[in-house]
Amino acid sequence: MGFSILARPIGWPFVVCYVAFIVGEFILTRPTRGRPDQRDRGTFYAYMAVMAVSFSLNFGLYFSLPRSAGAWPGVGAGLVLALAAESLRVVGKRQLGRFFTMTVTIQQGHRLIRQGLYSRMRHPLYGALALFFLAWPLTIPSAKGAILGLFAGCGILLVTLWRISVEEEALSSAFGQEWESYARRTWRLLPWVY
Repeated sequence: MGFSILARPIGWPFVVCYVAFIVGEFILTRPTRGRPDQRDRGTFYAYMAVMAVSFSLNFGLYFSLPRSAGAWPGVGAGLVLALAAESLRVVGKRQLGRFFTMTVTIQQGHRLIRQGLYSRMRHPLYGALALFFLAWPLTIPSAKGAILGLFAGCGILLVTLWRISVEEEALSSAFGQEWESYARRTWRLLPWVY
């Protein structure tokens, strides 16, 4: 089997998704931490920890499990979903502009963004991040690897739900009735579902 990351043709979607994540998160958009305050309540560190586990687990599974030739449908679906998710993150970050930070932060002069993706969803970036980490394991060309990798994706989803509650509390406190009105007419994470 060896350790060549592209040893067999079925391995390239896994790598493409990883590269797309790095390019989308660190090259096409700038990661801004935000000023430290109590609003974040540790969700930034929880995200970093769960992402580290997810990356480690997915790479470990990718390199250690034998590939299955019949994995192409799942691999293809994972590739499309992961790339769509990262594309949504890039668009959403650009729509937030200077108000995007990696921590829950209310900045001086902060305003609610209600255009673009934010006209229907309050947290498209979190939804896209959870989707990426649920889809990326599908590109591991092994049913066992995809299933195990999904457990790490579920960890991202749990932290995302916690982060949303923390952020909505901060936004409600900062914007009051304006936030409440916006929240009543938009979906939290997934249109028509949640």
